[in-house]
Amino acid sequence: MRLVPIACLLWFSCAAMAQSKDEVVEGGLQSGQRYQMAQHCGASDAALDAFKGRFETEAYGRSDLLAKLDINILKLFMQGRLNGDLAFEELKAKPQAERDAACQQALKQIGAKA
Repeated sequence: MRLVPIACLLWFSCAAMAQSKDEVVEGGLQSGQRYQMAQHCGASDAALDAFKGRFETEAYGRSDLLAKLDINILKLFMQGRLNGDLAFEELKAKPQAERDAACQQALKQIGAKA
């Protein structure tokens, strides 16, 4: 599996470069996890709504690709959110500096102010 650039912050930007169904699936899961981590880290409702809105807009715009690949991207996004809950629980056991850095990264990834 090839690495996807870190600049892929939403699943759809990764999907444009994706060569396989697995990469599109991974992008959907990662987007949900980013959303959930940012929520746990205190992102504003406006920032979360904007991120999810961009995700849903692109999902609608890519509906043909998703249908062709037989992917339910919104279901994957929700699964990614559950993964984000688990990741945040693990993060709570880490030193404060590490938690702060992870939260700053999560907020940055969804376009929220850190």
